[in-house]
Amino acid sequence: MKASVIPYDPNIEIVLKKRLKRENGKTGNIRISLIWEDRNDLDLSVITPSKELIYFGNKKSKCGGELDVDMNVGGETSKPIENIFWPIGKAPDGRYEVYVENYMYHEKREGNIKYIVEVCINEKSKFFKGSILGLSQDLVCAFKFKGSGKCIRKTIMKS
Repeated sequence: MKASVIPYDPNIEIVLKKRLKRENGKTGNIRISLIWEDRNDLDLSVITPSKELIYFGNKKSKCGGELDVDMNVGGETSKPIENIFWPIGKAPDGRYEVYVENYMYHEKREGNIKYIVEVCINEKSKFFKGSILGLSQDLVCAFKFKGSGKCIRKTIMKS
C-alpha cells in the first residue's frame, strides 16, 4: 500500500509529539516526521528545492534542512521516530519530495511495515499512512512551500 492522506487523529499527534520530545526532535517552518511500530530500520529522506537529498548519509543540507533524529540503525526500539526540519525563516521556497525507505529488517518477520508521516508547515499538519514491503522506497508526498508558510499546492504522488 502506498502512502495516502489520512484524517487528523489526535492520538497520532500525541504519539508523534511524545516521541519527538523523547528524542529532542526540533521543529521550524517545515518539520517532517516518520513513525512506525517495530525494530526495523525505516529511513526518512527529503529532496529539497535545490535537489539536495537529506538522509542518513547527508544529515545537514546547504539550504538549512537537517535530519536531527535517525533511529533503529541497530534495531534499538519498537517505538522509533525520524525527523527532518528547517528552522524558522530558513526553509527555501520550492518543491519538496518526501520519501520513506525500508533500509534494513531487524526482526525475523520480513513483511509489510506500516508507517505514518507527518508533514507540518508552520504548525499546520497533514498525516500520511502507508506500508512498505521489501527493501524498497516509497514517495510519500510532494509539496511546494512559499516563504509565507502557505502550501501553494500539495500533491500526493504514488510511486
